[in-house]
Amino acid sequence: NELLSLEKSSTQLEQKLSTIVVNLQNQKEISIGQKLEIEKLEERVEPLDSKVQQLALLQTQHNKLQEYKVVDQELHMLTTEETKQQGKFEQCKETYEDMEQRWIESQASILASKLVMGEPCPVCGSKEHAITHTGIDEQFVDESALRIAKVTLNKEESTLLTFKAKKETAEAQIQKVLVQLEEYEVDAGLVEQVETDLLDLQREVQQVRLEKETLSSLKHPFKGTLAKVENLEQDKQEVEALYREQSSQAKQAKAVYESKLSTIPSYIPTLQNLQTEIATAKKQKEQLEFAWENAQNTMKSSNDACTTTILALEHTHTSLQEAGVKRDKALVQFKESLSKASFETLEVYLAAKLTEAERSALKIQWEEYKQRLHTLTEQVREGYVQLENKVKVDLPPLEVELQQLKEEYEKALATSNSTKEYVKAGKEIEEKIASTSERITLLEDRVHRIMDLYDILRGHNQLKISFERYVQIEYLEQIVQAANERLKHMSSGQFQLLRSDRQETHGKQSGLGLDVYDAYTGQKRDVKTMSGGEKFNASLCLALGMADVIQSFQGNIRIETMFIDEGFGSLDEESLHRAIDTLIDLQKSGRMIGVISHVAELKAAIPAILEVEKLKEGYSKTRFLIK
Repeated sequence: NELLSLEKSSTQLEQKLSTIVVNLQNQKEISIGQKLEIEKLEERVEPLDSKVQQLALLQTQHNKLQEYKVVDQELHMLTTEETKQQGKFEQCKETYEDMEQRWIESQASILASKLVMGEPCPVCGSKEHAITHTGIDEQFVDESALRIAKVTLNKEESTLLTFKAKKETAEAQIQKVLVQLEEYEVDAGLVEQVETDLLDLQREVQQVRLEKETLSSLKHPFKGTLAKVENLEQDKQEVEALYREQSSQAKQAKAVYESKLSTIPSYIPTLQNLQTEIATAKKQKEQLEFAWENAQNTMKSSNDACTTTILALEHTHTSLQEAGVKRDKALVQFKESLSKASFETLEVYLAAKLTEAERSALKIQWEEYKQRLHTLTEQVREGYVQLENKVKVDLPPLEVELQQLKEEYEKALATSNSTKEYVKAGKEIEEKIASTSERITLLEDRVHRIMDLYDILRGHNQLKISFERYVQIEYLEQIVQAANERLKHMSSGQFQLLRSDRQETHGKQSGLGLDVYDAYTGQKRDVKTMSGGEKFNASLCLALGMADVIQSFQGNIRIETMFIDEGFGSLDEESLHRAIDTLIDLQKSGRMIGVISHVAELKAAIPAILEVEKLKEGYSKTRFLIK
């Protein structure tokens, strides 16, 4: 078998070696073809980077030209719209001026119609009037119509200014684009030529990129083919070495086989005959072992059955002897009982013997008789005892007295029963009163606790502080602490706010009052004693402190805008400068501060101003001043 296996393995290795050689030759031919195609594509893909740079430059130039084209179109449109809007504005302005002149003349006519000779004129004061307007003009203009015309004029003017601003923005933008076009060395009139060049270069770059992708896709299979060639070369060497080794082992095994073949006996010429003899011997051995095991099991079961039978026989013999002894003893006792019962023979006993039912009935009758006899005997004895030393009397009077006593007894019993019901009802009422009193006591205790808690919550206590104010005190102290950081700077360290602990009068709640500590005098006093400017600074600092505390508790809430209405006129020059410095610091921190004031110093310090000017027409005019 070993020799046949080695020869078979050698043949397989020889076939495998032939297959490897054929595959190796095919892979080498494939790799050569792939290499030629890759080299060809690499020559075509090499100028891709320079073309990409050219494409980027052309794309930038094209974008700038498109931007110039859009801005130029927008400028042309804005110029046209501005011309149209200028005409509309001039027309509205002419209409308004005409209406204004007619309105003035109408006012003069109205004034002239109300002049009285001898009374002074409200305009010039003269008592002599040269009346030239005797009636209202047919072209009378109402003030509301003039106001509407003014609104229309302002609207047209605003639209015109908007178009002018947009036009200026477009002109500045187009100049900026022209400068950029000069930097990229492209003329504004070459839009179509640049678009054509851009499309051609885009198609060329796209084609080169496709070839680059093809090149990348070819390099991977080429590497795989080279790897396959290397693997096949290695497999070829390994198979050749293994084939040589297998051939040598096959030759050695063949020599050993021929030497061992000469030592085999003549009656076992083949391996099949030897295997047949071995199988027959194994079968005979198994049969003998099975027969031996059956014999051993049979002998063991026979011994167990014999032992069990012997024990059962001994037990039966012993039981038989005991039963005989018990039978003899019972027979003797039975004969003695017959003699005591005066039965001469067994037959006489059997004839006199009652049935079970008869014996049970007779026993029941005997028990009933015995019980009745005992009862009657006891009754007679009790009667003798009761009648002893008794005198015989007449019964009818006693029966009448007995009847009367029964009636009195029934009345007393009824009274007793009703009294018991009253007692029971009284006890129930007493128990209800006790339980109600206990429940009322508990409720009173609870009401007292609730009232005490309610008084504490609403501030009816020694400190006159409600629960709400107690919570607000914590926030007020934090707000005062934050306000003092700014008030210290604004007052040059003179003032410091303190929460007051004094109790208010006339039933007012306490705890939220404020005092001010004056560092110059070393004493604290009520904030009501502060001057107007000092109060303004303290109020401003408290507002800023409250904003800081709210933001610290609510991270998602930001108070970024603050408006201050007047108050700066009450400040002296130094306090005003400190207040302005504080507002500037707030503005630098990111907040927007709006101030409503007439103070000139504020106008000079604030960079963005919204001026409001009242007009005689009855409305105001606003404008922004940006410094």
